Amino acid sequence: PLGLRVLGGFVGIPIEAVARVAGWSADIGLLFGMSVVENSPRIEAALTALNAYIDDLLAARRADPADDLLSGLIAAEEAGYLLSDAELRAMIITLMSAGHHTTVRQLGNAMATFLGHPEQWQLLRADPSLAAQAAEEVVRHSPAAVLGVPRIAKAEVVLRERSFAPGTCVFPVTGAANRDPRMFSEPDRFDITQRRRPHLTYGGGIHHCLGVALARAELQESLLALSARLRAPEAAGPATWYPPTEAVYGPISLPVGSW
Repeated sequence: PLGLRVLGGFVGIPIEAVARVAGWSADIGLLFGMSVVENSPRIEAALTALNAYIDDLLAARRADPADDLLSGLIAAEEAGYLLSDAELRAMIITLMSAGHHTTVRQLGNAMATFLGHPEQWQLLRADPSLAAQAAEEVVRHSPAAVLGVPRIAKAEVVLRERSFAPGTCVFPVTGAANRDPRMFSEPDRFDITQRRRPHLTYGGGIHHCLGVALARAELQESLLALSARLRAPEAAGPATWYPPTEAVYGPISLPVGSW
C-alpha cells in the first residue's frame, strides 16, 4: 500500500523490509487485544525479530546517516537528549503500528459500511465535499479501534454511582460510547450528511491521537479516490475479519467489485 511505503521511507526503513516490519508490528499490536495469552508466542516472536532488525538498522544509520526520522532520532541521542536504544525501538514500533494498521483497517471498515449503505455512497459520489463528514461518520459508526486502553484503579474510584475497588481492571469500549443515544441522535444510523458531536475513536484530552490529522487526511483522500473510481461498489466475495476482541478491528480481506 502507498501509505505503508511512504511511512517506511519517512521512518527510514528500506522499501524491501517495509512489509516485514509492518507484519511484526501488527503481531505486536495483538498485545492490546483481549487474547494476549493465546497470542503471546506470536507477540514474543515478533518482538524478538523486530528488535533484532531495529538494532541492525540503528547500527547502519549510525555508520551512514540518511535523511529520515531514524537518523534524526539518533542525532538527538548523540547530542545528549537521552534517547536510549529501547526508546528508539519503541518509537519505530509505535509509528509503524499506529501509523499504518489502524488506517488500513479503518478504510476496510469504511468500504464494508458503504457496501451496506449504497445510497450513502451515491451521496458521496454526487458531492465530494462530503468526504470529511463521511470520514468522521465512518470512524464513529464503524471504528477500527473499538476498544480503549485498559486502566487499573490504584484507589477506589466512584463513577456515576458505580464503585471500582483498588486493583479493578477497567476496559473502556469507545465503540459503544460512539453509539450512545444520550449523545447522538439515531446513533445506529449511518448518515454522512448529518453533523454530529465529536466521537471518541481518536481519544481526547492528553490521550488524543497524535496522528489524527494524518489519519483523517488518508481516509478522506482514499474515499474521494474510491468514490470517483467505483460507480456502484458491491461485494465480490465473502470477507474475512479480524476478531472484534483485538485492539484494531477490520477486514483481513474485502473483495469489492463495481459496475
